[in-house]
Amino acid sequence: MSKYLILLRHAETEPLQNLMDDFNRQITRHGIDQAAEAALKIRTMITEPAFIISSPAVRTQSTALIVASALNFPIEHIRFSTLLYEAEPEDFLHVINLFNKEFQTAIIVAHNPGISQTAAYLSDGSSVNLFPAGIIRIHFGENNWDSISRHSGTIVP
Repeated sequence: MSKYLILLRHAETEPLQNLMDDFNRQITRHGIDQAAEAALKIRTMITEPAFIISSPAVRTQSTALIVASALNFPIEHIRFSTLLYEAEPEDFLHVINLFNKEFQTAIIVAHNPGISQTAAYLSDGSSVNLFPAGIIRIHFGENNWDSISRHSGTIVP
């Protein structure tokens, strides 16, 4: 059975200000609306239960919680990985290769530039720039997540 990966950039955040800790930045009111809209779009992409994993930063956690709620996904099943904060495409691939094969679809909530770079890395290499709450869905012909590698996927609507 093939696999689908949904990459979701966190929603709009408050601006980074002097002495502010980037990790703890919150999403804005507009960001909450963006995340809800993204969740509705993701709901049309998923035909069976998915796996959700997120960077542990506050803004990605908030985005992931909004999406999980809209998908009726138990929030206690969301996983958080420190590897997804300030991650490079190879870090994303390492996390992806560890997913349980029982899930056909996985959702990763993370940050730019890593999440956009990962979309290119896993697909044909074309430049991708995800805006806040932007979504990319990638199809893989592999049956197991551990078989996924660089340029093995195709971006699909």
